[in-house]
Amino acid sequence: MDINNMATLTIPNYTYYGQVIPINKLTLIAALAGTGKSYTTIKFFNTLNIVPIYCNLDYTPIGDLVAQQYDETLLHHAFITKDLTGMSGRVLVIDTYTRYASYIAQYTPLKGKELETYVSNLLEDFAEHNNCTVVIIGHPNDYVGK
Repeated sequence: MDINNMATLTIPNYTYYGQVIPINKLTLIAALAGTGKSYTTIKFFNTLNIVPIYCNLDYTPIGDLVAQQYDETLLHHAFITKDLTGMSGRVLVIDTYTRYASYIAQYTPLKGKELETYVSNLLEDFAEHNNCTVVIIGHPNDYVGK
């Protein structure tokens, strides 16, 4: 495997935004707090002329780089009904994993690994059902063992 060739690092039969983020799939982006994950992710899509929908659960200031900003109200509707009108072909960025998982935990008795699996499945199912790309931002410790 040639790690300098991006094509060797991608999954065959997937299509990608900028050879980095799989289209119509779930992508998890993790880095330490304050390293610019949200801004870099949004700017990446902007360079591709994509203005994502942004669910700001961590109160990160993004400004005019996104199409719409939503809070928990969008997630409540979207993940309870498994549908959100107009998502086909769009990019949804959820910031951050910890707040999202805490939010979903209010609606299920699951805990620990079962909750983590449930959260991941919800996100993957949402991307597939709505034919959209879902990117979730988090910190490395959010994904330990996942």
